[in-house]
Amino acid sequence: MTLALNARFATPAADAFVFDPDRAVEGRRDFVPRYGDDGWSLLALTQNPSQTDDIIRWRWFPEVFREPFRYASWTLINYPLPDRDVALRGAAMRSKLSVGRITRTVSDWSMFAQWLDERGIKQLSLVTAEDLSDCSRHLDKARGLARNTATSHLIALSRLHYYGRLYLPGSDRLVAPPWVEEGMDDYLPAASPLGENVTEPIAPATMGPLLVWALRFVEEYADDILAAFEEHRRLVEIAEGLKGPFKKGSGLRLVTYLEQLEAEGRPVPALIGDTKISTPGVFLAGLTGTPAVRVHQVMNYPRWKAYKVQNPGRCLLDTPITAKLGGEPWHGPFDFHDVPGILKHLVTACFIVLGYLTGMRTGEILALENGCCPDPQGPPEAARRHLIYARQFKVARDDDGNHRSAGVVREAPWVAVPQVVTAVRVLEQLGGHGLLFAIEVHEPLQPERRSGRSLAIATMSNRIESFIEWVNTHAQSRGRQAEAIPADPHGRVGTGRFRRTLAWHIARRPGGLVALAVQYGHMRTAVSAGYADPRELHQMGEKSQVACSLRGLDGLRRYYGLAA
Repeated sequence: MTLALNARFATPAADAFVFDPDRAVEGRRDFVPRYGDDGWSLLALTQNPSQTDDIIRWRWFPEVFREPFRYASWTLINYPLPDRDVALRGAAMRSKLSVGRITRTVSDWSMFAQWLDERGIKQLSLVTAEDLSDCSRHLDKARGLARNTATSHLIALSRLHYYGRLYLPGSDRLVAPPWVEEGMDDYLPAASPLGENVTEPIAPATMGPLLVWALRFVEEYADDILAAFEEHRRLVEIAEGLKGPFKKGSGLRLVTYLEQLEAEGRPVPALIGDTKISTPGVFLAGLTGTPAVRVHQVMNYPRWKAYKVQNPGRCLLDTPITAKLGGEPWHGPFDFHDVPGILKHLVTACFIVLGYLTGMRTGEILALENGCCPDPQGPPEAARRHLIYARQFKVARDDDGNHRSAGVVREAPWVAVPQVVTAVRVLEQLGGHGLLFAIEVHEPLQPERRSGRSLAIATMSNRIESFIEWVNTHAQSRGRQAEAIPADPHGRVGTGRFRRTLAWHIARRPGGLVALAVQYGHMRTAVSAGYADPRELHQMGEKSQVACSLRGLDGLRRYYGLAA
């Protein structure tokens, strides 16, 4: 059933599409939700590769408000707001919303519905302007929301009012909020006296070793990891090619291999758990050219089953370890089953290098494509600079001022220092085409609905924490505790704090605000100042130098006072 947008106040049928499938991004029409679904995914409406697949859940709403807000949300998705409402004083809104903002607005509505239900108000048309004033005070005093967050809630209620008088039945229309005529200032928490960006920069004690280890992975360890990954992929491909019916005698190669191990007293590759020793079917299949099903049959013979239990060993690859740490190989021989994990850490290291040494927003990094950083042409090598051509999303608007989910190519390319170029080249070796952080490459087991997308921001944030944990364990095992990454006093490192941290450093150099405005593309240096305001400079204990002067790992160690 297709979507009908003509019948005013007519609730769509339960099996009707929430939006016209023709609006869906290519290849995502099968994911357009139905009106009666318990949850609505709007991922099919956006071309932003890192857009989170946030689902609108109707259980968020009290039962009495569930259907009115379902219909209001349907109109929000399918109808633009007329220009006369957009232009009204205090509206501060656009006629169409991005997918992320639609989800945020419906979430704000759900909190408002819960607040009404707790006050015993069961119908939107019964809400008074005084109730809305009380709600604004509740956001400030009871919930303690930041000014920007509270502003989002008030704008959502303004939008509900405008949509109500145009598209909703009388019982579901919200009275005009008082801030529409009076302005929002008196209904919001007090503004910060400095107006700074509230994101905390990463503490130098954390950022220093984090960057050092990320650069080690990108510049020194990448060749070893990529070689191990190629060997891992080769063995998997061999095993995959052996699926299906197998011929008689197909296990002879495996038996010959096992007999040789037995004769030399060498261990059998195995999966060693806490209480169980299992057969690594894929590894032995690729190593011996034996179908995986046949591998398990042979390994269950009493002779080999007993030998496996008595002499279990790791599934080591022959890939050489060439990079050094303190004069010794940085890692032991790679285990077949550890390669995907160490590869994730390499990709994470690339993200950290890109995030800190360019200042891009997280979504812009995740939208980078193969070929985004071409080798420079023309002048002599010494005069050439690598540039990164990237899309930006925050300011991507069409001629009517509405959000463009595909983003726009940034007018001023990002300048890429050599370490950033190296990180891009590492990622290009993994993908070959498309997005550098393509979900198909870096999370191939994710659901099909994420196909063609990048890694999610939350996924990358979790990977950074895993990277830090791996580094600290590795440093401990190598007796290099002084190079561990300390916890940041403000919590998780996340993804967005790299941009803030770089701005914080750059702005402390002579002329830094100008350089920051150029690199970030801000129209006014006042915006850059918001990124770098020294609110707690004395508490951070920062030095006057800038970490990204980048004289190599030794320079970074000197800057951050790390042990060599």
